[in-house]
Amino acid sequence: MATPKKAATNGEAPTQVDMVKAALASGEVEPRSNVAISDWIKAKYSIPLTPQQIAQVKVGFPKKKKGGRPKKDAAKPQTASVVVVSGDSSVISLEDVHAVKKLVDLIGAEKVQQLARVLAK
Repeated sequence: MATPKKAATNGEAPTQVDMVKAALASGEVEPRSNVAISDWIKAKYSIPLTPQQIAQVKVGFPKKKKGGRPKKDAAKPQTASVVVVSGDSSVISLEDVHAVKKLVDLIGAEKVQQLARVLAK
């Protein structure tokens, strides 16, 4: 079970935040039930806290990240379906551009230019 701050052992009353954290850490109360937390604090510390006060304290707690599915926007990368190269209306796909980029990353831009010159002949 969690204990309140050290200040509480000096005869001082624990803070509301400490009491709520202790109630949640005890595992004896449902985290979403402010009434249950209020009852636990009243029994443990003999200090009455209303469910509204507990709600205000919990607002300051960091939110837990939820797992699950990624957002729809994140799941679908934005893609341009076709890129038109100037003049002769040659059409290349975005996949082709990515393939060339990978090749540039692998062997370098200069080597890709040399390869293009050889293939253009």
